[in-house]
Amino acid sequence: MKNILGYIAGAVLSAAMVTLVSCRDDNAYISGNLVSLPDGEVRLYDFHDRLTAIDSTMSRDGRFAIRQPETLPDLAFIGFEVFPDLLIPVILDGKQVYISGNLNYKDDITVSGTKANDDLRRYIASIRNIDIMVRAIELELDNIDIATDSVKYATMTHKRDSLRRLIDRSRAEFVSQNPSSIVSAMFLNMSMADSMDYGQVRSLINRLDSTITDNAFSRRMQQRLEQLSN
Repeated sequence: MKNILGYIAGAVLSAAMVTLVSCRDDNAYISGNLVSLPDGEVRLYDFHDRLTAIDSTMSRDGRFAIRQPETLPDLAFIGFEVFPDLLIPVILDGKQVYISGNLNYKDDITVSGTKANDDLRRYIASIRNIDIMVRAIELELDNIDIATDSVKYATMTHKRDSLRRLIDRSRAEFVSQNPSSIVSAMFLNMSMADSMDYGQVRSLINRLDSTITDNAFSRRMQQRLEQLSN
């Protein structure tokens, strides 16, 4: 399922990612055990303006393992040769990460093993129904002829946008309730627009706990703040 994160994944992909040099455990792997995964190539992707494969391995009997890189992007993606439209987002911090589930039910794929991935999984579950409705509406919009059914198109667009605003509010609530989570830093980084001034970027940073500073997301916001102060 390309949009396993739905609206969230699209927003993440639209932001330039900054790498983070982190201490990686010697046995830090992304380990997968997926029902219905045929044998084939599994790729680890980084994102800098575009997806770039930085490592690969082969799956066998639904299992695979990819060693996390020395230089960690805080967000990476797992992709499969046999499912080219499926990308699974994984937050890497140098600790063991596990991917499990059944590819016949792609919405139920889980990424676990670290607090950041556990936080993200819980958040995804909390907006699952809304995200499913957004995707269903977008599929319907793709099949509407605007010239002959403009009223329906406008109605469905309004409904989709309203649901997206609910997702925006749910992200804001997550940040408020979890100021020390790296996922909160990721969400705030996603919301940082080019038009923001110094005070607005500072306001984003101030929503995080002061202990969460050593990650690519908060570091990018801090770099933006420094640029605006010059």
